Amino acid sequence: MSNAIATTDAPVPATSGGAANPLKQMGELFAQPAVNRSRPLIFMLGLIGAAALAWMMLSTPPQRVLFASLPESDKAAVAQALDAARLNRTPVLLKGAFSAPQWTARSLSENFPAGAVCRVAPSAAVSFCRESHPDVVDGVTKALSRALVVPAAELEARLNGEAAPPFVYPNGEHLYVQALAPPSLLSDVDLSFLGNFGARDACRVWACRGGVYSPLHYDAQDSHLLQASGSKRVVLWPSTTLEALRPYDAASPLARRLRVDVRMDGMNAAEAA
Repeated sequence: MSNAIATTDAPVPATSGGAANPLKQMGELFAQPAVNRSRPLIFMLGLIGAAALAWMMLSTPPQRVLFASLPESDKAAVAQALDAARLNRTPVLLKGAFSAPQWTARSLSENFPAGAVCRVAPSAAVSFCRESHPDVVDGVTKALSRALVVPAAELEARLNGEAAPPFVYPNGEHLYVQALAPPSLLSDVDLSFLGNFGARDACRVWACRGGVYSPLHYDAQDSHLLQASGSKRVVLWPSTTLEALRPYDAASPLARRLRVDVRMDGMNAAEAA
């Protein structure tokens, strides 16, 4: 048996150091007629790519993402604190774990082009009330506030404190935005630190001018309050004091509200705590 050796008449290009000269190869490539005719297009695409890269590097995001910049150890601590709070039914306060969007009265109103659900009340104490409840409809129980949809233009004006005719109460009223947050408003908000509880379709926007407050009440589920702008004072009582704070009956139009007014009945509230 003989060994067959295949040969070729084509010359093998010379190499230096085991590899062809890359500059020479590039020169030969660009010297080809087809490539030469495409040079203007290649140059234009290169300019577009360079401009896009420069924009991505220099553009400033509309918010300051805090949680994304935390070390992994701090992220784990945030998650552990939230899990412990949910397990033990105790409140937890986190600072620096929430994206800080640059929301203003204008940006809020622009994200509600069809208007935002608001609640108005004759006093700064804006309390929820089930207006469709038979007792309210029949006049047995007086509604402490009214819900309505405020057009975007009026929403901005009222959040800025501009004078405007009242919607419901002729002697003056206070407005509290209590609307489901539209996706456009949350597109740049980092809620990753909430884990599975950061469902955006369940987020609400609460916005008002200074001095407006929610009277004492309790929630039927876990809540996460994220302060995006301004400040808010939250007063908490242990769940063991619920009966002492005199809650309304579950069938009442004021269900989950409490009869004790922490501003007027300070002594009763202190005794309940």
